[in-house]
Amino acid sequence: MLHKTTDWGIMVFVSLLFLMQACSISAPLITDVKSVDLKNTEKGTKGMEVAFRIKNPNAFALKVKRFDFEISINKKPIGKAYSVRKIKIAKHSEAYYPILLETDIDQAKTLLTGFGSLFQGKTEVAMTGSVKAVAGFLSKKFKAEVKAKINLKDFF
Repeated sequence: MLHKTTDWGIMVFVSLLFLMQACSISAPLITDVKSVDLKNTEKGTKGMEVAFRIKNPNAFALKVKRFDFEISINKKPIGKAYSVRKIKIAKHSEAYYPILLETDIDQAKTLLTGFGSLFQGKTEVAMTGSVKAVAGFLSKKFKAEVKAKINLKDFF
C-alpha cells in the first residue's frame, strides 16, 4: 500500500513540474513609440505620457504592474521615470498602450537648456530599465529598452 502512495506522489510532483514550466512568462516586447506628450500626473506633477507598442507573445494575458526607466537624450542621461499604473495586455496581441511616466520634467528642462542644438529637428530619446509583469500567481521583472525620435521644441 505504501508503494502505490509513493508512485502517486511522484506522478503529482512530475505533473506540477511540467505545469510550472509551461506557465513560465515570456518577456513582453516594447516594439515602438507612437507619441510622447507632457501631462500632469495624479500627484499634480509633470510627467510624460508615452504611447508604447507592446507585444505579448504569451498564450495568456499579462498584467504589467510597473515600468522603471532611465531616460537619456542623445545618450546623455537626464533622469528617471516610472509608472505604477497597471495595464492588461491580451494574449498573443500587439497594441499601443498610453503609459503615464512620473518624472521630474522641470529638472530635465533645466538640463536641456544648455543643449541648444537639440531643439533643431528630431532628437533621440532612449528609455532603458525594467518592466514588471504578472500572470496569475507568477511575477517576473524584464529588462526593457526603447528608443524614439521626438521634436524637443514641442515640449518647451
